[in-house]
Amino acid sequence: MSSLRLLAVLLALCLTAGCKAQAPVAASLNQSDLNRRIEVMVRARFSLTPDIDVALGARKPATMAGYETLPVTLSRDGHTQTVDFLVSTDGKTLARLETFDLVKDPMFTIDLTGRPVPLLWPNAPDPFPRDAEPL
Repeated sequence: MSSLRLLAVLLALCLTAGCKAQAPVAASLNQSDLNRRIEVMVRARFSLTPDIDVALGARKPATMAGYETLPVTLSRDGHTQTVDFLVSTDGKTLARLETFDLVKDPMFTIDLTGRPVPLLWPNAPDPFPRDAEPL
């Protein structure tokens, strides 16, 4: 009976130790380790060569809840480009989001002055004739 009790106690201890809440991976990382993980991820996703420098900027509050904006500057031979990423506040997720303004129509920003507009020529052939044979 005592061996059965000992086995039950050992099983309970193992379950208790295994079920305890574990710290998230990002929380266990210091800031330099997290920055290194971000740099490695950016290099992998963009297929960057080792001669391209990657510099992480200062985090700023983002418009999305639970994320911060992280500017990442890529540079080589005097050419630089900054790309904004989103980093979750718990440090587990890196995201890149591209936004488009649907109010502004890009067609109105193209200057057509002096350019021919082929579909508006009076004698232009119909690009989609109704009597055309199917392919």
